[in-house]
Amino acid sequence: KLMIDSIVWAFKHTERQISETGLTILSQFLTEISQTTPQISAPFYRTYFLPLLQDIFYVLTDTFHKSGKSRSRS
Repeated sequence: KLMIDSIVWAFKHTERQISETGLTILSQFLTEISQTTPQISAPFYRTYFLPLLQDIFYVLTDTFHKSGKSRSRS
C-alpha cells in the first residue's frame, strides 16, 4: 500500500518531471505485476486497479497538470 501511495503521489505531483517519473514507475510496476502468477496479480488488480485508474483520470483532467506536449495555436 505504501509503495502504491508513493507512486500515486509522484504522478499527481504538479511538477512535470516528478509526475512523468511517477507514471514511468507505475508503467514498469504494472508490467512486472502482469508477468506474475494469477495468485499474485489477481488480488493486486482487485485491490488497486480501479483506484489507480481513478487517480490517472484525475491527473488527466486536472488543469494544474500540463501535458509534456505543447499545442501550437493557429
